Amino acid sequence: MKKNLLFITYLFYSLVFVSQNNSKALEILLRNAGNDTNRCNLLFEIIEKETDEEIWPKYNDQILQIVEKNLADPNLSSKEKKVFLKYQSSCLNYKGYLAQQHGQIDEALEDFEKSCKSAQALGNMAAVAKVYNNIGSIYLYRGKVPLSIEYFTKSYDLSSSIGNKKGMATSLNNLGNIYDKLGNTQKALDNYHQSIRIRNDIKNTEGVATCLNNIGFIYQRQKEFEKALDYFQKSLNINLKNNNKNGIATALTNIGNIFMAQGDLVKAKVYFNKSLKICENLDDKLGLGRAYNSIGKVHQLSNDLKTALDYYNKGLNVLEQLENKDGVSSSLLNIGTVYFIQKDNAKALEYALRSLKLSQELGFPERISKSANLLYDIYKKQNNTADALLMHELYTNLQDSLDNIENRKISLKKEYQFEYEKKVTADSVKAVEEKKIVAVQLKQEKTQRYALYGGLLMIALFALFMVNRFRIIRNQKQLIEVKEKETQKQKDLVEEKQKEILASIRYAKRIQESLLPSEKYIDRNFKELKK
Repeated sequence: MKKNLLFITYLFYSLVFVSQNNSKALEILLRNAGNDTNRCNLLFEIIEKETDEEIWPKYNDQILQIVEKNLADPNLSSKEKKVFLKYQSSCLNYKGYLAQQHGQIDEALEDFEKSCKSAQALGNMAAVAKVYNNIGSIYLYRGKVPLSIEYFTKSYDLSSSIGNKKGMATSLNNLGNIYDKLGNTQKALDNYHQSIRIRNDIKNTEGVATCLNNIGFIYQRQKEFEKALDYFQKSLNINLKNNNKNGIATALTNIGNIFMAQGDLVKAKVYFNKSLKICENLDDKLGLGRAYNSIGKVHQLSNDLKTALDYYNKGLNVLEQLENKDGVSSSLLNIGTVYFIQKDNAKALEYALRSLKLSQELGFPERISKSANLLYDIYKKQNNTADALLMHELYTNLQDSLDNIENRKISLKKEYQFEYEKKVTADSVKAVEEKKIVAVQLKQEKTQRYALYGGLLMIALFALFMVNRFRIIRNQKQLIEVKEKETQKQKDLVEEKQKEILASIRYAKRIQESLLPSEKYIDRNFKELKK
């Protein structure tokens, strides 16, 4: 018990010291932690609460060093092994996330796979499902869509089997992203709205913000800009409330893209630059790649083609480091477009073909369509009628599929369905709450009735007590009055007796006085004798 209290004290002060960047104080706390398990607990709590990527990764590495040292010990107990496997799985997953953010894709995949093995050895299926999602994201970056779908589906199935709602929601959102890029709008929206419902249930607001962004993309492509802006703004508001910097940067870029599509380039550039600054501070390479491409687009539309080309190339370099094939194909398409405007058809053709090749590898219709349209324009300028016709047919077929009215109907239907279900849920919750209120009111009324009856009973008992008391007092008073009368009667009798006695005394005195000679007679006789 004392050890636990001591560790809690260490943990409290460690968080205070970390917030003040007091590394020496933290080292003292770690030395006094008692054992490696407590040290891992302490460091892991710091990692969970610290968001600065300049701070938490070094503590993550410290945990991995402690874990590896202990797992190599043949005398390690099974209980201790489970503890260290848990930390190994979590910290490798964090390490993989950081590597992915910094464009170290091979290292990220290796860390995720190691994390998965540790979680499997531990039997922690929730952690396994989480890592499956991360591995799926890596494969999506690399354009291995079937593998990506496989891992996201495995993650969902595993999370569902153990009732892990957060894991289910994450997998559904990831699957929605893929189906959206594959042009399956209905399936994408199904997954997004299902993810939102789960995340609302578990109050996972950051996840809701991510889904709102993704739905906004669909409306943006369908040129429903007001609806898209509404979804992006809702996402931004949630991320601002949660201080989720990555989410804020993403939402800012998306809002900027809407203003750009509406022709407000000044406002668009303001949003892009805000996003770029956040991504630079976070060293978020994926966010940087997107921001560079968006800012490049603003300059392209402003006819500043040289600056546009610079930003597009910056975006391309970053996204190639990340091995993000979708982003790379987009950057290639942007660069090819600028060269075409500059009438450098040779370079335009080179970049357009590279974009088309990557887009076909990914199987993303929208990207293929845009690349084919650019190639059609290039071949047309080069008088290459055969290839121009081929690209035009490819573009037309895909564009018809992407822009068909049915997709728009599906979007609206899903939105109305979602809003209806949300209303029904809200009404149900309201009804339940009203029932609770009525029940409480009835209970209060019942309690008040009992209190009233009890009060009336007390008043009745008190009244009976007072009546009885009054009767007793009245009887006592009557008794006192009788006694007073008897006393007065006795007093009168005594006084009467006293009067009789006094009268007798006076009568005797008079008799006595009549028998005895008077003083004058005695005095006269005495004087005569003296003579």
